[in-house]
Amino acid sequence: MEMVETPKSSGLWKISAAAFACVLVSACVSDTLSTQNTAPQPLAETPSYDPAQRELAVQEIRAKADAPASGQLTSAYVTNDGPTTPLTAQEQADKIAELSQSADQNSSSVPDAELEAKQQSIRDLRNQAKTHYNSAVNTIKN
Repeated sequence: MEMVETPKSSGLWKISAAAFACVLVSACVSDTLSTQNTAPQPLAETPSYDPAQRELAVQEIRAKADAPASGQLTSAYVTNDGPTTPLTAQEQADKIAELSQSADQNSSSVPDAELEAKQQSIRDLRNQAKTHYNSAVNTIKN
């Protein structure tokens, strides 16, 4: 007797797949909830901070909040050394020339063997990171 194939009802298949997924998710969630320790934890008897220092800090914060505003806006160009201004185009060019000259002096002070050793070390570390990544991906897949 010959079997006749009928097309699958895609709507029914989608509904059954969604129902199955819901059952799996609810099973995982209920399992997670049932294994958690929900017992109340005892309160710490002594605080992990100095109450006197905390009170001083709270008073300082409140004093700053209550102080009248100075009306001055924050300047993006203020540093620890004092206010500065953006460099002009000429100052930028001078700074770039100075840094290039410094880089040239530093590059001549590093021996070629040392430079090659550092570059080889970088290549080795990159290769090690790549193999570690591939190993982790394989572990996750399997």
